[in-house]
Amino acid sequence: MKRLVTCALAAAIAAAMLSLASCRKLHDYPYRSLPGGDSLCRITEITSYGYATADTSTYYFIYNVLGNPDTVRPALSLRSVLPTYVFRYDASNLLISLLEITYYDSSVSPNYYDGIVSNYQSFSYSGSQVAYSSMLFYGVVYNGVLIFNQPVVSYQYGYEYDSLGRITRVQNYLPFTPPYYTNYAYNTQGNLSSYGVNDNKLNLFRTNGIWQFLTRDYSNNNPLSGASYNEFLLPVNTVQPTGRAFLSSRFSVDHARIRYECNCNTKSHN
Repeated sequence: MKRLVTCALAAAIAAAMLSLASCRKLHDYPYRSLPGGDSLCRITEITSYGYATADTSTYYFIYNVLGNPDTVRPALSLRSVLPTYVFRYDASNLLISLLEITYYDSSVSPNYYDGIVSNYQSFSYSGSQVAYSSMLFYGVVYNGVLIFNQPVVSYQYGYEYDSLGRITRVQNYLPFTPPYYTNYAYNTQGNLSSYGVNDNKLNLFRTNGIWQFLTRDYSNNNPLSGASYNEFLLPVNTVQPTGRAFLSSRFSVDHARIRYECNCNTKSHN
């Protein structure tokens, strides 16, 4: 009974935050640094719709015991053409690497981690924040073991943050290109200034601090209109392709069906 009351109370508070002018708004609440997030829900499945049936892809989200991403896996029928994302952590549960494994072939190996590592990202920290990251094309994993290590191209990034822990500037070090900066500014609503519109609902990236970091988007709201939402104000069906991607350019979240699992109820909210 206590658990059900807690769940109902949390949903009521979330709705009241947006409906009552005297209540605190979403952007009044502090950000959590990586790893983190400040939602009662976590993403469990995203079906991303392209402009043709062949572009439709479904991914499943698996988390570790501490609630941070372990793997993001494509549906079984798509494992040979879409990558699997593998997250690795240190003893302090800080994300230290992200592998994008492609060309998985179940007829060769049953191990989900096997395949060609098309992208390998590593992360270095200053305290609990990522100070630098690098990305390169790394090699091959077989039976869960990296057996070929020959970097081809390396990309390096340096990160700057504001007092709320949001990325505000990234220094890009790319091959054969002079270093340059990418800036991220936020408006008074707590959204990226590049947002044309917002839905005044909870940004799905706020379900985990790792999603915020990887997308470089700490906005309170989504740049959406015409979406539908669950009782926790998270988008579940989006119909407005804006180009906002998740883990790759093909992985759109603004023309998608999104499912969640919320920690005050055992069933999914979609």
